[in-house]
Amino acid sequence: MVESGWGTSGLASAPNYNLFGIKGDYNGESVNMGTQEDDGSGNLYSISSNFRKYPSYKESLEDYVSLLRGGTSGDSQIYAGAWKSNTTSYKDATKYLTGRYATDTTYADKLNSMIEKYNLTQFDVNNSDKDQTYTVAQGDTLQSIADKFNMSTDTLMNLNGLKTDNYIYPGKTLTVTKIIGNENNVAMTNLSNKTTDDIGSVGDAYGDQQAPVFVQDERDGVKKYVPSNDDDSSTIDVQNDYSSNDSDSGSQSKSVTVQNGDTIDSIATQAGTSIDNIKQLNNLNSDLLVVGQTLLV
Repeated sequence: MVESGWGTSGLASAPNYNLFGIKGDYNGESVNMGTQEDDGSGNLYSISSNFRKYPSYKESLEDYVSLLRGGTSGDSQIYAGAWKSNTTSYKDATKYLTGRYATDTTYADKLNSMIEKYNLTQFDVNNSDKDQTYTVAQGDTLQSIADKFNMSTDTLMNLNGLKTDNYIYPGKTLTVTKIIGNENNVAMTNLSNKTTDDIGSVGDAYGDQQAPVFVQDERDGVKKYVPSNDDDSSTIDVQNDYSSNDSDSGSQSKSVTVQNGDTIDSIATQAGTSIDNIKQLNNLNSDLLVVGQTLLV
């Protein structure tokens, strides 16, 4: 912002791409421009100088980091006083750079003003100190998300304590990289084998409200089932459009409504049928049941 006039200066613009006013040349490329210097007492004088010319902003950003961290050929520690490890606040860094990186005696004041006005300290958070997450988008599957982050579906399920690969929906937040260790020995992992009994332990866009449940009906697309108006937030209304006489054999089919505590095994036993038969009749690809769901048996 300060060095380039918000990226609009001739030095910062194409074809020079020098965002930080660094003098000299870059891979033999430079551009000569007029500039003002401070004599150390606030008095300005004009000179012409060669400034580094970059192929793109990428090289400009990388070269700036290299200069601040690596210094110059004559003094590798020249900017060490501005490193976060050697400061207690950004004001220490801006003060140290004044008279070293820039001759402008008001350089620190200008930087501090920008930092405070635009709350730039918000970007000082080290993302490596936090778990990395991904918000499920429409059309995502557990497999597609796992592929995106180069992991197996089992790993993704373990990271999020999921008992079934069907428990995802648009808006749900999944952990894709987890922090392990302590403050002095932090490591990133997406290979956690940790599991939990709470499949809803990961925060999501629906908060404490009942998340939408999507059930696949091969004959009529995907149906969205909404929360009921009952006080029991664990119960949902399921609009199942299977008719009582809808079966391959033409005979009347029986149905049951899933109750709290039911499992697909207990329902199969009570109905005198098999788990596989229930799955086939209802187009289920997992053992996940929802309270209030109607199943053909």
